[in-house]
Amino acid sequence: EMLAAQLAQYPTSAGQSLIAADFLLGPTHEVVIVEGNSPAETEDLLRPIRQLFLPNALLLLRPAGASDNDLPAAVKPLLAGKTTQTGTATVYICERGTCQAPLTDVKDIQSAFEGS
Repeated sequence: EMLAAQLAQYPTSAGQSLIAADFLLGPTHEVVIVEGNSPAETEDLLRPIRQLFLPNALLLLRPAGASDNDLPAAVKPLLAGKTTQTGTATVYICERGTCQAPLTDVKDIQSAFEGS
């Protein structure tokens, strides 16, 4: 009801309104990739994530060596405390701020999203 008048006037915006509503209703995922010592390794973990259809996911990259104090305020709550596992590029998959165990293997990352 709230958007009925606007949708009647601008029907092409209906699709975008549905996307926004879907994002708000969730579930949404925050996917944090913490860069490791090897840029190629980080890219190896990013590649399969980019191939997945994750319309309600925020994909964030934490630069290697960035301290929590260096993080921009807008993304600090999502990135703070997330570190590499022994210098290896690491992925954290979170929902509403609650994260699964950190992942460093492509197959484990793909398995984590199979149930999403």
